[in-house]
Amino acid sequence: MATNAELWASYADYTDRASENARKLAFALGGALWLLFGGQQTHNAKPIIGLSLIVTFFFFDLLQYVSGAIVTGIWTRHAEKRKYNDTGSIEGEYQRPAWLDWPTLGLFWIKIAILAAGFGAFVGEVVPIVTAK
Repeated sequence: MATNAELWASYADYTDRASENARKLAFALGGALWLLFGGQQTHNAKPIIGLSLIVTFFFFDLLQYVSGAIVTGIWTRHAEKRKYNDTGSIEGEYQRPAWLDWPTLGLFWIKIAILAAGFGAFVGEVVPIVTAK
């Protein structure tokens, strides 16, 4: 059996690790696209789409954490003010609402989908090269 706190800690660990590994994969994908197509002037859009998706992935990666910091910071400040007005202190426990994590959770899944699309563009460009001959 696990407590609710343990379950959420496990979930946070999985999403943290997924983000770390997704960043590594995005760098690897960008490097591979750059190595394969960086010096070429091509009219093929797939390398450009792949690189654009990687840049977009990193934008959403940053946006996930910035939005989490902003939303949590605003909510915490308001909760502290309410607690201070009620008790004269900000010390104690706070009931964190579930919706507080929705923006970061949504951005997490969006960035993973963007990375998958980038890999799709990469595979769509590399498979014909590998299978040619």
